Amino acid sequence: MAIKVDLCWAQEEDLAAIAKLEARSFSVPWTYDQLRAEWQRPEARFLTAFLRQSERQVGKTDLLGRSELVCRHEQRSNCDKGLDDRGNITQHIDFGCLLVGYLSWLIVLDEGQIGNVCVHPNYRCEQIGEQLLHKCISLMEEDGINRLTLDVRETNLPARRLYEKVGFYEVGRRPNYYFKPSEAAILMDFIPGKS
Repeated sequence: MAIKVDLCWAQEEDLAAIAKLEARSFSVPWTYDQLRAEWQRPEARFLTAFLRQSERQVGKTDLLGRSELVCRHEQRSNCDKGLDDRGNITQHIDFGCLLVGYLSWLIVLDEGQIGNVCVHPNYRCEQIGEQLLHKCISLMEEDGINRLTLDVRETNLPARRLYEKVGFYEVGRRPNYYFKPSEAAILMDFIPGKS
């Protein structure tokens, strides 16, 4: 069953929580400084997924010191710059949101390159990554993006299945692209309207 999340543009104050989420999720995570430098680029986009406090599942709220891994937004009056179903920026009240995922991408002319899709390990298999990808695709299509690309570890079969489910297809393989451990990258594309 899918968990409903609020999708919001990342704010600078979210970057520390995103860095902690990266460290929890990847063998070679982006550091806070790398994330901040990327976030400041005008062609970069960061979409975050926040779980409303009222929608937390019993048994998942206190696992692994969650307060150290998420941004609770307790000092904010809202989840700043939320997105409605059409991708328009909205304002909505603070639900005591917990950061459970994010997706970053770059726009270069009429193409997009996904940098990272990251979901907290305790919330995987709950369609949060899929919600982030669908919103990213929707926003990019509205901006006239003709092609979206990404790379994924060859052995990351759950991520590859997710990307295929939303319409990405394999276009190549780059040997020894990743390290810790060393492995190939599978290159994938998404073309709007192509199934």
